[in-house]
Amino acid sequence: MRYSVTDGGGDTIRILHVDDELDLAELTAAFLMREDNQFSIEMASNASNGLDRLSETQFDCVISDYDMPGQNGIEFLKTIREKYPDLPFILYTGKGSEEIASDAISAGVTDYLQKESGTDQYTILANRVRNAVERYWIEREAEHMWTQLESIGNEREQIIERVTDAIVEVDSDWRFTLVNEQAEDLYEMSNEYLLGRDFWDVFQDAKDTRFETEYRRVMETREPTSFVEYFSQLDGWFEVEAYPKRDGGIAFYFIEVTEQRERQQELEAERRFISEALDALTDIFYVINPEGTLRRWNEPIVEVSGYSEAELTEMSAIELFPDDEQSRIAESLETTLETGADKIEAEIQTSDGTQIPYEFVNRRLTDSKGELLGVVGIGRDLTDAKAQEQELRETKQRLDLVLEGTKTGIWEWKIGMDEIEWDNTLERMFGLEPDSFEGTYEAFAKRTHPDDLPRVEEAMNQAIETDELYHTEFRMIHEDGDTVWAEVQGVVIKEETEPDRLIGLYHEITERKQREEQLEMFASVVSHDLRNPLNVASGYLELTQKECESNNLDRVAEAHDRMDRLIEDLLTLAREGDNVTNIELVDLTSLTENCWRTVATAEATLTTDINGVIRADRSRLQQLVENLFRNAVEHGGEDVMVTVGELVNGFYVEDNGPGISEDERDDVFDVGYSTAEDGIGFGLSIIKQIVDSHDWNVRVTDGTDGGARFEITGVEFTAE
Repeated sequence: MRYSVTDGGGDTIRILHVDDELDLAELTAAFLMREDNQFSIEMASNASNGLDRLSETQFDCVISDYDMPGQNGIEFLKTIREKYPDLPFILYTGKGSEEIASDAISAGVTDYLQKESGTDQYTILANRVRNAVERYWIEREAEHMWTQLESIGNEREQIIERVTDAIVEVDSDWRFTLVNEQAEDLYEMSNEYLLGRDFWDVFQDAKDTRFETEYRRVMETREPTSFVEYFSQLDGWFEVEAYPKRDGGIAFYFIEVTEQRERQQELEAERRFISEALDALTDIFYVINPEGTLRRWNEPIVEVSGYSEAELTEMSAIELFPDDEQSRIAESLETTLETGADKIEAEIQTSDGTQIPYEFVNRRLTDSKGELLGVVGIGRDLTDAKAQEQELRETKQRLDLVLEGTKTGIWEWKIGMDEIEWDNTLERMFGLEPDSFEGTYEAFAKRTHPDDLPRVEEAMNQAIETDELYHTEFRMIHEDGDTVWAEVQGVVIKEETEPDRLIGLYHEITERKQREEQLEMFASVVSHDLRNPLNVASGYLELTQKECESNNLDRVAEAHDRMDRLIEDLLTLAREGDNVTNIELVDLTSLTENCWRTVATAEATLTTDINGVIRADRSRLQQLVENLFRNAVEHGGEDVMVTVGELVNGFYVEDNGPGISEDERDDVFDVGYSTAEDGIGFGLSIIKQIVDSHDWNVRVTDGTDGGARFEITGVEFTAE
């Protein structure tokens, strides 16, 4: 929304006012324009929208509230300072404190003004805007003058530094004004012949080529460019740099690079031939640098390993092998470098954890002068070695478990023996030096909180007895004495039919536990300290409505309803969180119809085109569908048409309302985001939370009839 006055004199002062209370923002805009008719004011309802406006329009000053959804005023200021370090920014807020003022000053605020009652504050605000913008304009003009002076010096230096190149200058009408000797030689045209002639008349073959595109871009944008391109009229390749001139024309600096280009093309053709020949091999081919990184490989190694070309570039050779094989591979490479050759059998570990047996024949690689280049080798598949199949399955099982978890500590307990192994990561997490963990069950037990140890042992024994996944959360004691929360998962590995080892992951969750406690405290405050006064207010409102009639009372009732929805959604976000506690089979058709009956849908109509049963938390799924229905009615109107349909791996809910523009689709799931005047901005964020908690995916796209369509994918259907 923009407000401006155009009948005044002087330069327009463009102001961006960011405040989530639009009524107050509009009032402020009106008073500011009364104070100064040079003001042109555009408003945004939050920091995200404000940043979008700044990227689209040039402003002279930003006025921002402090307490807003998403980023607050201080965070908004810090974001602006990263890209617009000098832009005047006035924090105009009703939430004043010494702490906020101090933070604002530290963040680089231009001025700070607290909202007050009365209209005098707008006169003060207008004066501070004018003063800040005037200083900004003066500093910017001074900077511009220095830039112009530096540009003159830079142009001269560039000409001096590149006098060995061909130099050509044209004016704004594309007529030659300078041609140096090198350019005359390349053009085979004299300076006298070229000066004053039109560039495009002389070099007509340059039209509709990259030369014309780049030169005209420099002329129009006044930004320099550089490129390498073939020019048919001179039958050669040229490296060109073009710069804008102060008089409105442009200058070209260029050299012919035809020989270099032809040599490069020959080398590239030779490389392609070699690569194609190597890719035709069924064996894998590789070259390893002396430091152990992969230098070159053929296509079969990409197909076998499952790693992309980019991933292989960043890997060392031994990373293609399991941890317990890497030391042997390293020794074989050292032997190859020392003796000239070596052969070794080892298992390649692919990107998905599969291990494939291979035989590798390595040779030392040197150049024509005998300088060491690394190791070259061939690998042949040995999959038919049946004796290794069981070892492959066990190694893959362990690797899959690690890959499914996060990058946390790994532990292993040899069942029936007093031996527990921790990897170095887990040792570091507990403040231990690598390989310093005592390696006994007693050492683990003494680091487990005594109140939790019985429950931990019970869970481990149950996993061993039932062959189920071991998963529990408990407290442990850090080396410095601090108590930390741990989430531990493990799986039982059997030797023949008997449990042999318990292997798993350790993940510290102390911060998550602290957040859960804070959320529970927050939910208690919202439920009691906010809902109780609201219930009292609603009760007295109902009594007052019976005694008298007034449209104002209806608006109060609507505000109460909105507050009640806000409290309900806050409680959902705080208490439900990412919890999915009861996965069961859910009939989508039945659940959809039940949800429609529980939502106030007015004259809206529902069409269901789905017939499937999925695995989900019924309660959370019902919240998801109800919020989608409620969103469709709120944004599509009381007579909106809503359709629920089936996808290959999920379902969708769409309406025939106004839809959601593409530039807003990335923001709709943010907490507090809403385009409705009375929207509270939590409904779609709750939907995203429920989707994430099920490990599903959600995206917004266009509906069949132009409305909004929400697609939920990654859903597990079942035949039951």
